[in-house]
Formats: sequence, structure tokens, C-alpha cells
Amino acid sequence: MSDTPLSTRALPDWVRRLGVATWVSDPQGRIVYANDRMENVFGRQAEDIVGTPCHDFVKGRNAEGERFCKMNCSVTQAAAAGEEIEPYTLRVEGADEKDRWLQLLVIPFEVEGQEGRYLAHCAFRVDRKQLIESFLDRVASRTPINEQRRFDLEKSRLSRREREVLALLAEDENLYSIAEKLNVSYYTVRNHVQHILGKMGVHSTLEAIALYLLSQAEESESSGSPGERSRPAGP
Repeated sequence: MSDTPLSTRALPDWVRRLGVATWVSDPQGRIVYANDRMENVFGRQAEDIVGTPCHDFVKGRNAEGERFCKMNCSVTQAAAAGEEIEPYTLRVEGADEKDRWLQLLVIPFEVEGQEGRYLAHCAFRVDRKQLIESFLDRVASRTPINEQRRFDLEKSRLSRREREVLALLAEDENLYSIAEKLNVSYYTVRNHVQHILGKMGVHSTLEAIALYLLSQAEESESSGSPGERSRPAGP
């Protein structure tokens, strides 16, 4: 293949219309296109990314901290072999040196007049769910917890008031502040919490919050609107 840079105009129109952070690597692994949404994810201008080897730029690691992005990575090999590419999750570091979690959907395609397969990488921020999963793992290591780790708010037996209390707990509110917000006594809130734990089948407020946040994150993903609702409470 020629080393002449690929013109953006040569890319399929659908690539330029993707509404998520997107970059395209060529068959040699070089980034030939990046949209402006990339700055929101990595903190770098799109023009500074183009021309960089994909693995050198992303430097993604898996949940175990092992390096995933490398020359001729497993995704590149699957694309070259015409195999299906499952979405995968990576931990990457932004320009601010802070980690963020991305779920990547990779779409192979061909460009007229060019050899080999190009890869459109579509990145979705999933920091919230990953943090919740990590938090849940820490909780589970200290206390017994339902192995299924699933809680369906709509199917639960929680009353409207108990749902309100649970949502406020997930926003880092303590029992006193919840009592003030709901205009009830501290002891009433404490009783609500005891009922919540019993109905959810958990042994601590931390478990209840973790299951609630995880269910909210999954509901948000399934509805296609992964907006931030509340931050995970620290153990």
C-alpha cells in the first residue's frame, strides 16, 4: 500500500456522521482520521492524533491492567481474517493523566482504490459502570452478596418512599440529610433503610447502593442514553 496519507474525503460518509468519539486506523495501524469528539475522551485535538500508530496513541489496558493495544493486536487480526469483532472495554489514560474506561465498537470497512481493511473505532465512555462494578467487587469481598448481582427496581417490593431513600443514599446523602430533605425524622429514615435491606436481600447499605447503581447503569445502557445520574459512593 502507498504511504500517501488518506484524504478524509475518501472515507465513507457514514464515518464522518458518527455521533460518538471516532478514529479510523489504516491497514498499517496508523490513525488516518479522528473527529472532534475525540477531544472529550482523550483531551487531545483531532489533528494531533492523525498519523500516530493506533496502539501508541490509545495504549489501552484490560481490566487486569495488561496491555491490550499493540502492533497487530487481536482486533486487527480478526478484521484481517474477516471474523466478527465483539465490543470490548479498555482502560485508557487521557491528557490529564487520569484513567477513563471506554467501550469500543470497531467497524471494518474498505476504501475504494485502497488495499486492506480500515477500522473505525467508536468509543463510548463507561467510567460509571466500571467504577460501580469495581465498587461492587470490593463490597462482595467483604460481605456476602447475591451472586447474580442484579436488582430490578420496577419489580422490587420497595415502596415509593423507600425508593426515594435509596436514590438519596446513592447520591451520598446520610440519614440526617435525607430526613431533612424528606421532612421526616431520622428514626423514620433509619427504619426505611432497614426495610430496604430486607427487601433487597442484602446485609449493608453499601451493598444496597452498589446494586442500585449497577441497575441504574444497566438500565441507562439498555435505553441508549448513558447519561450520568449520580456518582458511586465510596466504601
